[in-house]
Amino acid sequence: MDAGMDPYLGVLHAATYGRPSLVLDLMEEFRPVVVDALVLRLINRRQLTSTDFGPPELDDEAEDIALGPPGGDEASISAVSEAASGGGIYLRAGGRKVFVGAFYGRLRERILYPPADMVLDLKQIIRHQVYQLARRLKGEVDEYVPFVPR
Repeated sequence: MDAGMDPYLGVLHAATYGRPSLVLDLMEEFRPVVVDALVLRLINRRQLTSTDFGPPELDDEAEDIALGPPGGDEASISAVSEAASGGGIYLRAGGRKVFVGAFYGRLRERILYPPADMVLDLKQIIRHQVYQLARRLKGEVDEYVPFVPR
């Protein structure tokens, strides 16, 4: 998608060498709708559990090592907390596969896009918002209307 904008010159995020600040700016609008909602859905449906996370020294070949019992009980949470103190917690290969598949599925979900009073998939809505921002930055429209799902 090319809207004629430089992805490295953002409005909200400072321009830093190699960081696509404009992309990060646009992502903020969709973080709760796409990513946050998806993470909560995957956890609530137990499609991701504590066994899908581990310390950074674990690699894809060590997938059989679990941080604690599945299901998110207190022992599991304690194990995750202890591992985090040693350098962070990473989504392991199996969890990444689940998340990425669900992420692309979420982008295909159709919801109401109020500015056009149409039902579109999230990927199309993101594209509309990018073009709307481009029109605003070029002075073709007076305001940018953020996407707010109903």
